[in-house]
Amino acid sequence: MGKYKKYNDYDCTIESFSSALNNLDRIENASESLRFFMGFDGYVDLLYNMLKSRQNVAEYEIYANMADFGQRIVDTAGSSTSIERVLKIKLAGGFAPNMARAIANMVPKSTIDLYAAMGYPEIDPLFQNLPSNVNLFSVANSGETLAMEFSDGKVMSQDMGGLFELDWKTLVSRMGGIDAVIEAFNRNDAIGNGHWSLMLHMNNYFEHFISDILPNVSKSQKKLFFVDPADFTKRSHQEIRNMLSLLGKIDETIPVVLSLNDREAIDVSNVLNREGVPKIQKGSLQSFEKAGQNINSVLNLTHLVIHEPHFATITGHENHFWVTEGYTSAPKFTVAAGDHFNAGILISKLSKLSSAESLIVANAATAIFVRTGQSPSILNLKKYISNYIDYIETDISTFEI
Repeated sequence: MGKYKKYNDYDCTIESFSSALNNLDRIENASESLRFFMGFDGYVDLLYNMLKSRQNVAEYEIYANMADFGQRIVDTAGSSTSIERVLKIKLAGGFAPNMARAIANMVPKSTIDLYAAMGYPEIDPLFQNLPSNVNLFSVANSGETLAMEFSDGKVMSQDMGGLFELDWKTLVSRMGGIDAVIEAFNRNDAIGNGHWSLMLHMNNYFEHFISDILPNVSKSQKKLFFVDPADFTKRSHQEIRNMLSLLGKIDETIPVVLSLNDREAIDVSNVLNREGVPKIQKGSLQSFEKAGQNINSVLNLTHLVIHEPHFATITGHENHFWVTEGYTSAPKFTVAAGDHFNAGILISKLSKLSSAESLIVANAATAIFVRTGQSPSILNLKKYISNYIDYIETDISTFEI
């Protein structure tokens, strides 16, 4: 632990991992009373390794990084190529199901209401395998994600299935009417929404939340409204601006948590550049040092989170914290890593851990998942956090569940 040097003035890694360890019991103690609403996407996820060469049935070499795989594509331009893929796992995926699975395993006494695209009117059996404390309410047919995983990232290609038909009128109808939507918001402590960039009707959802739902929700200031927007690439700057503006209005009634990965944070800084927010430089940790603070000086949300494999930050109305992550260069799974991070943030904040402690728990949750492919228990989180600095100082690619 003596070797660790702080990255910047906001780095509270050393102080926070020990206090988070001491306060993890708050999560266990709160678990039974916690209720979560997760919506509205849902996919059948097919996770693949992409093959570089094959020696025989049992022996093959995979593309370890995205650059090598991308170069194969570039080199083939003007002709054609065939790239074999090997299925790693097939599972129920998407923001809402992944969050439900992660939360259910970390706090197994909690209750999760999952309003997601899981097959309509009949739920796909794949989603029936979610933990027993997840209540299933399907609102549409699921999409499908073909995910290619590499050591330094992932490429996800979606077929949206029935998600595009899920406008506000259809969503309300399939949830049982406007009173049922209000009741679902009332009985849960957190309202999770994702992935905004893929769910083309979500700005309209937010508008109706503001006008029709939130005015009828009691104790809204004690709840959290969680948003993971996902990759902004196919959405315009104006659409992103509209979404950010709507989140600001929602935050006036119910505290918002906006969680961005590094790529998404770069895009938001570009969108807000004309408001004076400095553009974040890709690949520069120093560029992220005050990024959350700069962005939230315009957005003024209750919690703005930025995360990537080396660090995470959280910014409130009056504070800004940086926590270093236990990076591994050899992750076994990357799809749903962000969802596990988000679940850690949400559970910790509802359990009254501090913002910095919440980053520690979130980092631990995603670190365990990328090394094992499994959602961690509280015992797993304690084990990882007990050795937190070892994972920072050494590239450890394994963890024993």
